[in-house]
Amino acid sequence: MSVNYFISKQKRALMWYTSIICMCFSLSSCLQKDADYYGEPLNPKVNMTAWEYMQSRPDAFSRMIEAVNYTGLSGYYSQTSKKYTYLLLNNVAMNQFLSKYGAGDFVAIDVEKVKKLLLYHIINGEYHAYNQKLPIEPMYVKTFLEGQDGLLTIKVEKSDQSSAVFQDQIINGNVVVNDNGSNFSSGKINSVTTNILSNNGPIHVFRDYAFYKRSSTYQTAY
Repeated sequence: MSVNYFISKQKRALMWYTSIICMCFSLSSCLQKDADYYGEPLNPKVNMTAWEYMQSRPDAFSRMIEAVNYTGLSGYYSQTSKKYTYLLLNNVAMNQFLSKYGAGDFVAIDVEKVKKLLLYHIINGEYHAYNQKLPIEPMYVKTFLEGQDGLLTIKVEKSDQSSAVFQDQIINGNVVVNDNGSNFSSGKINSVTTNILSNNGPIHVFRDYAFYKRSSTYQTAY
């Protein structure tokens, strides 16, 4: 074989190698662009009160709406003079409450017990992940259920701060009520949706209901 043949073969190999390297750089560039991309966060604000928000989602809150109407407590959810934190109970949670009493409707349950359930799930003040008032360790807050039975702890489970959109934001914050051991024998519940900012206060949604329980033999309020 001639020398020209080997030179030509080497040139073809070099051209093939160069093309592969260029493709790799191009792919690396595309991947880097994807890695550096950060999508816009969903707007947490809703231009409505907590009561209006509940009514806009009957698929999730039809049972809670029934309970509020039964007890006459809609004023707590529609008022705009103060900021409250609303721990909304979806249909799964409210059906669990009905099941406890073997009831298919709230009218079959003592209205005072239903009132206590709702009042325990409204906190006086704002607690959400955007204002740093929601800590990563359980803290006691004031609910609208009077006395010892109104004791409730709340916290947020913190995620990696480096991925936060706002400097003071704790993102991916699962709101926990009555974390294990933080409020005597009260059972822990976890949020399914958090940090919805309504006109009259933040909303966190749960699929179970909470209650205060001092010991295993303690008679709960509802």
